[in-house]
Amino acid sequence: MWLQEWITSRTFSVRIKRTLSTIGNLESGVPQGGVLSALLFALYISDLNADNLQRAKIYLYADDLAVTVEGQQREEIQTYAQKAANFIEQWAAEKEIILSEEKTTMMMFTSERRQAPDPDIFLNGLKIRCTESVRYLGVLLDSQLTWEKHIEELITAVDRRQMLINAICNKSMKSQGMF
Repeated sequence: MWLQEWITSRTFSVRIKRTLSTIGNLESGVPQGGVLSALLFALYISDLNADNLQRAKIYLYADDLAVTVEGQQREEIQTYAQKAANFIEQWAAEKEIILSEEKTTMMMFTSERRQAPDPDIFLNGLKIRCTESVRYLGVLLDSQLTWEKHIEELITAVDRRQMLINAICNKSMKSQGMF
């Protein structure tokens, strides 16, 4: 009883700087950041699986979804990928889950240097954008799995942190009379 009330009797407002919006009613979903939210969402989406799909696998982590489709020819991949997209589209509609069109991308993993034309895969009537790299769970993957872009980003991040540490150490040592 308390769980149903916790989920169904929710209100929200948005604060931008010092301005607070009017209060609205939350009609579906679980509160972000709630203690039970991640568990309830995991239970809600736990029926999504690719058991009935050929050559497709579904990977879920929290609210991040990835689908892989295996094939030798572009046409074969396009057929199975479109079937997977249709399956996910129908599942999301039944669950009243809105899929983010901006975050939905696809990428062809290949060892070939010459890239074949991108397959045309549609989700909710819109063509899924094909990219050369995609970030999934914090890892930047590229279409040839070289890891170059991911390593470049890591080096840049480490360099920035190192400069910050050096600046803090230099300031600290100067204030103590060290040089």
